[in-house]
Amino acid sequence: CAGILLELEQDASVIVGVGLNIKTAPLEESACLETFAEQDLNAKDIRDQFLNVFKKYYHQWQKNGFEDIKEEWLCYAHAQQEAIQVKLGQNVHAGVFAGLDDLWNLLVQEEGGSVRTITAVDVYLSAL
Repeated sequence: CAGILLELEQDASVIVGVGLNIKTAPLEESACLETFAEQDLNAKDIRDQFLNVFKKYYHQWQKNGFEDIKEEWLCYAHAQQEAIQVKLGQNVHAGVFAGLDDLWNLLVQEEGGSVRTITAVDVYLSAL
């Protein structure tokens, strides 16, 4: 349904890019928000709602840091210790979702127990 891109600039500022599939999705295994809605969706309304929520979390981050936001995010995220696949370039790595580190990098526990830290990746919750 969505994609997020964070880009760190040399001056330590962060550019945030967010894309939402509202009416259609580009890939067969993708979904769009309207699939889950009980009514037609309007891009402008979704943008306004998104910006209001983003503003709330931005202020929460400024005041308290990321820990509370991270804990809330994990409540809605893919279940920890459940299967996950990540695609790094042409390579696919399978394991289980082991959470996020303090820098919000994805942690994937691979077969054998080692934990791989992933900074940028395509994530698949089902088989590729």
